[in-house]
Formats: sequence, C-alpha cells, structure tokens
Amino acid sequence: MVEDVRYPGLRGDVTDALKLFAELDREAVEQRVGDLTNAVHWLVDDTFWDMRDASEDIGYRLRDHQEVAAIKAVLDPLLVVLDELGPVAPDVDYLDHRRWPEVVTSARAAHRLLVANDEAAR
Repeated sequence: MVEDVRYPGLRGDVTDALKLFAELDREAVEQRVGDLTNAVHWLVDDTFWDMRDASEDIGYRLRDHQEVAAIKAVLDPLLVVLDELGPVAPDVDYLDHRRWPEVVTSARAAHRLLVANDEAAR
C-alpha cells in the first residue's frame, strides 16, 4: 500500500463525494441539504474517471488497487444513471433511478475503505 497520497485535498473531495452519495436521500434533497452536483463534479468531472482508469491515480488520490476497485464499483452504476438522465434532471430523479441503490451501497463501502485507509496511514 502507498503510505500517502500526493494530493490529499483532492482525495478529500473524493471522500466527501462518496459520503454524500452514501447519505443523500429524498428528504435531504427536498431540504437542499447536500449538493449532488458538486459530488458528481468531485468524483467524475474533476478526476476524469469516466474517461480513464482510476488506477492512474494510485499515489495521487488513491492509495491502492483495492481503493480503485471500490471507486469503480461506485462509478459503474453512477455513470449509467448520469447517462440515462442527463446533467440537468432534478436531483430527486437521480435518487429514484433503478440503479441509485447500487450507487448508495457502493459509495458507503468505498467511503468506509478510504476513511479506514486514511486513519491507518496516520
């Protein structure tokens, strides 16, 4: 395992995005708690992981191949949701998508892993 990452701030954005995906629900969206748009930017747009392999970020944003696999497990259903609904659908439509539960489940697991690895590296 790589002991540290070169860009901990960018890693923090990824971790924040995962946490939001894991916790965002209809009530939060209706109360405008959490920002789905920013979470998508942090996990997809800022990383380009929709166009390149996340393993290229080992040592930069990610620590190892286990983290890469966890990120891929989130991206696979998330990108389907984004492709099918497009960029301007209401947030609640994303949450109602048939693949959204996969996003939530995989984001929870990925968030736990990245946080645990951060704690272990301290």
